[in-house]
Amino acid sequence: MSQLRHLLNSRTTDHKTNACYTTLSNSVALTVENRPNQFWVLPWVHLVRTRYEDSPQGESILLTFTTVEIILTGKSLKPLLEEIATLHLDSVRASPKEYSVSSDSTPFIEDISVQIVGAQPELVGGK
Repeated sequence: MSQLRHLLNSRTTDHKTNACYTTLSNSVALTVENRPNQFWVLPWVHLVRTRYEDSPQGESILLTFTTVEIILTGKSLKPLLEEIATLHLDSVRASPKEYSVSSDSTPFIEDISVQIVGAQPELVGGK
């Protein structure tokens, strides 16, 4: 019984939920909701590289998987790099800008763009 309780406790404490993202200590894939009713599930083993950029236009994180590029744009995104590096980031979705708190240092994703590597943007369906 104590093993079951330990497993249940570890699952609840190893999971973090935010309006724009969730983390899980043993995530095997990133689930991306880039628009209502459209989801992408991308296995972490297909991640090729990640790039963070802080420019005058805002912050962005580019996640390049073997066949798909995901661009997250928003505010205070830098803490997500650790979640990506440790493969704990489990899901992401954009939230309307009015839900952003300007003084808050919590990562906030304003937009998600999905592009199939080598494909025309209109073939992807969405941003």
